[in-house]
Amino acid sequence: MHRFLFALALAGACASACAQDAPTPTEQETDALATAATRGVALWRLDRAAVAAEVVANDTRKFRKDERVTGFTTRQDGDAIVVSWVDTTPVALYRVRVGADGVAGELETLETPAALTPDEAAQARALAVAVPLVQPTCTESYRSLALPSGDARWSVYLLPVTTKEAVVPFGGSYRIDVADGAVASQRAYAKTCITLDTKPGTVATMVTSEGDATPTDVHVFWQLWSKTPMYVHTPRGLWAIQEGHAALLERPKGQ
Repeated sequence: MHRFLFALALAGACASACAQDAPTPTEQETDALATAATRGVALWRLDRAAVAAEVVANDTRKFRKDERVTGFTTRQDGDAIVVSWVDTTPVALYRVRVGADGVAGELETLETPAALTPDEAAQARALAVAVPLVQPTCTESYRSLALPSGDARWSVYLLPVTTKEAVVPFGGSYRIDVADGAVASQRAYAKTCITLDTKPGTVATMVTSEGDATPTDVHVFWQLWSKTPMYVHTPRGLWAIQEGHAALLERPKGQ
């Protein structure tokens, strides 16, 4: 049955063919899917902004040579995202504003380093705690992004960076939750350095996640990043993610 459903997906027909027979997620699963969608979309927007801002910043020699820069923070400003590069203090040294369309403005060089907002400062501290804990294993480098998780807690995501075309570097993705300056929890999203193929003609990717009941925020992120529908097989069923939203297609036999 799984192969049949996936064959339908590859034919581009699964969404319509399975809609009437698809089981209904439990209330707990529905809540988990909503959280995954919200956080996954937020991650994707931050990543898109960071990439666009980095391209602009690297056009400036002074920025490229500035050894004070230790990382960056992100801040929502209306529909835009402000990317600020910081030092160890932390204070802002450079800024780029990225619009809702993903287009970056000019690099702002702060001749006098600027104080961060309280949230930016907390984010920088969380990143400083989390980033050194994970050494690149599946990739040469990570992009480190942080989302607030409530109660003064930050979730730091370490997402593999790749220069290869048509490759989704899903393996090597990590999340580290930081609270009160210390690690509260951490997890990897895959046991191996699995990559997903999105070469021309690919209409869907598929990944197995044995440790999750439902697709996670990182599944949603990579689906959006790849611009390709993703199918996630968990112990609780077969799920489809498209445009950042996950749906249950099938339960395992006996559930």
